[in-house]
Order: sequence, then structure tokens, then C-alpha cells
Amino acid sequence: MRHLLLFFICLFVSTLAFAQSPICGTTASTLPDMDWKKYEAFKKERLNNPLKSPEYTFPVQIHVIRNDKGQTDIDVNSILDELIFSNSYFTGHGIEFVHCGDVRYIDNSEYQRFGSQTDGQEVSYCSVSDALNIFVTNTVFAGNVQVCGYAHFPWFDTKMVVIADKCNSDGYLFAHELGHALGLFHTHETFFGEELVNGSNCEASGDFICDTPADPLLGWNNVDPFCVYTGDDRDAQGATYEPVPAFIMSYARSSCRRRFSPEQGIRMQFMIEEYYADYLCENIIARTPNSDALITIFPNPATEFVRVHNRECAEFEIKLYDTTGRTVLSQQNDTYIDLERVQNGIYYLHLQDLRSDWSYAQSILVQK
Repeated sequence: MRHLLLFFICLFVSTLAFAQSPICGTTASTLPDMDWKKYEAFKKERLNNPLKSPEYTFPVQIHVIRNDKGQTDIDVNSILDELIFSNSYFTGHGIEFVHCGDVRYIDNSEYQRFGSQTDGQEVSYCSVSDALNIFVTNTVFAGNVQVCGYAHFPWFDTKMVVIADKCNSDGYLFAHELGHALGLFHTHETFFGEELVNGSNCEASGDFICDTPADPLLGWNNVDPFCVYTGDDRDAQGATYEPVPAFIMSYARSSCRRRFSPEQGIRMQFMIEEYYADYLCENIIARTPNSDALITIFPNPATEFVRVHNRECAEFEIKLYDTTGRTVLSQQNDTYIDLERVQNGIYYLHLQDLRSDWSYAQSILVQK
């Protein structure tokens, strides 16, 4: 059972059995495809010259999932406060998360129970490029297990964070999942091999971070209310574990988890440079018109593409007609419309809401 827990399927077990509340459904399966020699040089330089103030402003886009009627008990201001509070854990490592635009809404009751089946393509039509998309909903599942959230690692094709609203507290859940999104594993990770207490294999096993001591899987059962480890587990060589319950990427009591290690901070900085270098608030603002309209189509006239800005993130079938009524192209939910094969002329862009009879149409001029 312990090995199942260590494989990042963060199960709920009663306090009588394991006393561990549901936390995270992030799964570790692959290492990042990166230049490790480059990382070691980066780490050495940053250990000698640590950042003294935020150097990385990291844009995020929050999406709140409501029911089909647009109703929810999720407090948007509370979510934004959680993001702000979580920054207190990152700013000391030169990182600051910024919500660049308005909160977006997805009115789909199905996604109020968000799980692996609603990953990626199902919500990609709502995702904003050049920002880390954070989806906040009522309940989150990893497989059939209810968890508090999960994230995709930066080397995944889709980059996203999913948060269960009821689990938010003092920003640590946001911080935990954002840590995953910036390339951090759990401190108790064993998928790549168990880290020894003496640290001799810290660079090739565990969480691949050497200033986070080997962790036997912390929880309510082995960390007391004063944040002291009380367990007596031993590693493969018989050495007693001496973990640090204060690390956010552990499963210690939530009241204990309050910081990242210096090397964890450096790992996140490196991941930003390697995987998120083009993420800028300016790009998001430039692509989002300053308009209160439900639907905005831009640019118009267009040359290479047309983008649909959908404030309520509804699901649409999109069709482009020429002046004779012939369908030039048809697609669903993809808000980027490629005009490479569309000739110059006047066209009519028609959007049909897939969940109601509401529709929208606008003429556009293609002028290459």
C-alpha cells in the first residue's frame, strides 16, 4: 500500500488507518527532456549568486468551472487571494505569479467533477496560450480517487493546474501544484528509485534535489502538531530517516508545509527558462481585446488567422462561409482559425453554441 501512495496517487485513508487527507493526484512517469549539464552549471551559478528579488514574472490564467446555468459557490476573490498568498512561497526564489487578465468561466456541469477524462483536449478551447492555465472546480479526481488537485509537468504537451476549491488554504495547495508545474517532484518520490538517507544517490533518485533530505512519506501519522517527525522508518541501508516537514512538496501536515529549498527554487527558475521563456503578460493582453463583449473576433481585416475571444468559454461549432453560402471551413472549440488556405474576400463567421440554441455571426475580410 505504501508503494501505491509513493507513486503519487494521493489517496484518502481514514485517520484510524493512515491519517492522511487527500492532497495531490500528480503522477510522475518521465524525467524532463533537458540538458542536465546546462542545469548543473545554472545551479552552481545560482547557488553562488542567489536572486534577491523576483526576476521571473510568471503569467497565469484562472478558469472557474460553473454548472450549465452559470452557477457556482466558488468565491473568485478567494481564489485570487490564494494565488497572491502562494506568491509568498515563491518570491524568495525570484518568482512571482501574476494573473494577467480577467477570470474566465466554463459553464459545464460535467467538468465540476474534474478528472483525467476532462484533461487536455476537452478544455483546450478555453486555454490561453503564453500563460499557465489554472482550472478551479468543485471536485477533482485522479482516476477514481478524489484529490485536492494535480498539475502537468512543464515537459508535458499540455501545461495546466487543476484545483479543488474546497481544499484551498493559505496558498499552500496552489504553491504545491505550481511547484509541480515548474518541474518539482514530491519529496517522497520513489518512481525513479528510493533516495538514501546519506544522500549519496540524491542526484539520480527520489526528487532529484539534494538539499531535500530523504522522505519516507510524511503525513499526520508521523508528523506531530509541532511539525516534528516522529516516525522510525529506515531506508534500504538501515539508516533512520530525518525528513523536513516544512517543505511544500511533502505530504506533512498542511500547517507545517511553508517553504521550498534553495535547490528547489533553482530548479523552478531553470524550468521557467527552458519551458516557459515566451510566457509574457504582454502577449496575453495583446491577444485579448479590451472589450466587454461576450464574443470578439479579431483581427479584422485578417491575413494569416482569426482568433475568437470567448469571455464565457462556451463550447462552439465554428463555420466560415463565403458569399455564396459555401462552407469554407468547420471546426469545434478551437479559437484559432487558420486562414492559410482561405483566399482574399469577404466571409461570414458563424458560431453555434453546442449547449444551447444561441448563435453569433460576423463578417470578416481576408486581405493578404
